[in-house]
Amino acid sequence: MKKYVIIISLMIGYFEKALTQDIIGLWKGQCIAGGSTVQYEMTISRNGDTYTGFGLTSVDIDGKENIGIKELQVILRKGKLMIEDADLIFNNFSKPGKRVIFSAAFPVQDDAVVTQLEGKFRTRSVDLRDKSYYAGEISLKKINRPENERLLTILNQMKL
Repeated sequence: MKKYVIIISLMIGYFEKALTQDIIGLWKGQCIAGGSTVQYEMTISRNGDTYTGFGLTSVDIDGKENIGIKELQVILRKGKLMIEDADLIFNNFSKPGKRVIFSAAFPVQDDAVVTQLEGKFRTRSVDLRDKSYYAGEISLKKINRPENERLLTILNQMKL
């Protein structure tokens, strides 16, 4: 019996490691809600048992690209990858931001190679009295050889 427990523990560790390696890296795609499309990039890293990341949102306003970058809280649990943004660390907004929290959830299979994430996203106001929100679909592809990606370029300039 003890032998089976050890084998099962090793198998769980192996599959967790395989999935972990798959989600770490740069992801790029878009969020679609109500006929609007917003470009989105995120990077995920791991330190011990903790996942962290950064997310970039890009919106065209009056012909100018407006970028905001936030730190991400990343949770991988029970076949689901969940992200929620935290502190805004960079923006070049031409108008004041709306102060929203972005969250998304993606189903993931423990034994599959993950190259694309398809899920749902939702935003909510930081002001809990404001009940307005956006919700929709998010689609991201893993970038295996990042070159001149906006998120990485800005993070490098900020020495993060």
